[in-house]
Amino acid sequence: MAATKYTYALSSFTSGLNVDRFTDEVRDSTILIALDHIDVNAPDVDVWFKDALSGGDQTTLTGLVSAHTGTPPDDAPIQVTVTINEDVNHTITGVHTYDRANGGVIILPAGTAFPSSPVEGEFFWRSDQNKLYRRQSAAWVEQAAAVTSVFGRTGAVTAQSGDYTAAQVGADPSGTAVSLLAGHVVASDPHGGYQLESEKGAASGYAPLDSAALVPAGNVARRLLQFIDDGPAEGFASGAYKETLPSADPFPTSYIWWTSAAKTHKLVELTVTRNTNKTPTTEEWKLYAADGTTVLVTATDAISYSGIFETTRTRVVS
Repeated sequence: MAATKYTYALSSFTSGLNVDRFTDEVRDSTILIALDHIDVNAPDVDVWFKDALSGGDQTTLTGLVSAHTGTPPDDAPIQVTVTINEDVNHTITGVHTYDRANGGVIILPAGTAFPSSPVEGEFFWRSDQNKLYRRQSAAWVEQAAAVTSVFGRTGAVTAQSGDYTAAQVGADPSGTAVSLLAGHVVASDPHGGYQLESEKGAASGYAPLDSAALVPAGNVARRLLQFIDDGPAEGFASGAYKETLPSADPFPTSYIWWTSAAKTHKLVELTVTRNTNKTPTTEEWKLYAADGTTVLVTATDAISYSGIFETTRTRVVS
């Protein structure tokens, strides 16, 4: 099946063309092929069917064109003219039929006071106010006049430059964005929630990354727990150096871990106080900052014994 078009001159519809009525007439006829649609492109009218018509159906279609009256279908709305008479109060009641070809005329009730017994849906012209009212929900409601122009323009008006101010459409005045952007660019810290490049590797700043995308050892937060077993481990550079004092003494009183054998920066230091039995009575741990001199935390253990056996240990962290 292929849609097929049959073209007639608009003048062939001698009484005028009403597309809705002609559509009904075609669909109610004996033509077997379904109507698709009708296009009016003056001076022609294209009648489209779902498939090609037989010779008999084409003859029927031509006959429908010739007999078409151009009047609206029976259920089409009636076009009427409303005339408001300010001088005479004519009350219209009952059901009225209007000639479809010529329309109809309604003379609305009018006056300086509303009717005492109004009918729901009734219109009334207040001649003293020059306003039209309609009875709706037991009240007289003013019928607002249609907009005749917008910004002095009539017809299908569309917005154009200059119709509205920035404030009317919720926008910032001209130049506001430029000013705000300029201030943002020169601000020393426009994003307080972000950290600056200058804070990289600085105190209270953030750690940079090395060439391997790792945090350098010098920027790793130091915790005594990382050292209290036996010196620095993961997160610190290789080459740490341990010094035991006094040297060659079976009961040393000092253990110091340095960043290297150069002994310029301390990492952690353990100082031991011993009793007459040479057992430790206090052990003091000190953890140093990256500068090797600033003490970050001190942990001191007080140790008690029963004979030569440790029984309790109390730790104070400062």
